[in-house]
Amino acid sequence: MDMTGQTVVVTGAASATGESMVRRLKALGGIVIAIDSKRPRASADIYLQVDMSDFDSINEAVDVLPCGIDMLCNVKDKNSRAACSDELSDYALGVKTLAEESLALINSGGWIVNIAPLPEWGTTLNGSWHERGIRVRRVERNEATAHIEQYLSSQITPCY
Repeated sequence: MDMTGQTVVVTGAASATGESMVRRLKALGGIVIAIDSKRPRASADIYLQVDMSDFDSINEAVDVLPCGIDMLCNVKDKNSRAACSDELSDYALGVKTLAEESLALINSGGWIVNIAPLPEWGTTLNGSWHERGIRVRRVERNEATAHIEQYLSSQITPCY
């Protein structure tokens, strides 16, 4: 599969699953923007240091994200920093806020994918995602790479 020219934002990019996702997307030719509080070992095109529990940090990241995002991929490993459910909830709220604030930057027909244990938001995601044809899914970690490659091979219309 060739992902040349497709832009993917990966939150939690310094986690084991996130780094694996960054490496795979880069190997397929994708433009990868890595978001995490610490720099991932995997080499992304752009790294944004963001604390997903700090709304100012999230808004600063949204301000510099480009238009034309094909996928927002939210990753949080169960065994990473989120040892307790409160921290996972804070992180999930942060990635939901990032998604809602960056909807205008995501291509029509693009994807928002949450990797378990993050929840699927479905109709709870605020904004015009449904009207713009942005698809929202949750996938299990062991199926993430296959699903993401399948999603990105579908038709995507550039944002305006």
